[in-house]
Amino acid sequence: MRPWGVHVAKDEDISELVEDLLEGIAGRMEDVAHEAGVSYSALYSWATGRRRPGRRNLERLATLADERANHLVRLADRLREQVDEERRGRE
Repeated sequence: MRPWGVHVAKDEDISELVEDLLEGIAGRMEDVAHEAGVSYSALYSWATGRRRPGRRNLERLATLADERANHLVRLADRLREQVDEERRGRE
């Protein structure tokens, strides 16, 4: 049983949605570097302003940002579906 009597929707486990949300928003720098196809040290140096990424690496970061944004939009839709399902269950 979940703590505090939390209702879990049938179709999808809310904890999975929250986990996806946290990963989509933040993510560890190591994971972001890996997904973008760059080294951790390069990403760190760009983040701290020590170096500037070249055009190709900027494109990689932009592509990753697009992918994450699309993932978050899909996740938001799934979360809204859960809200609607909860609302229908109470009516």
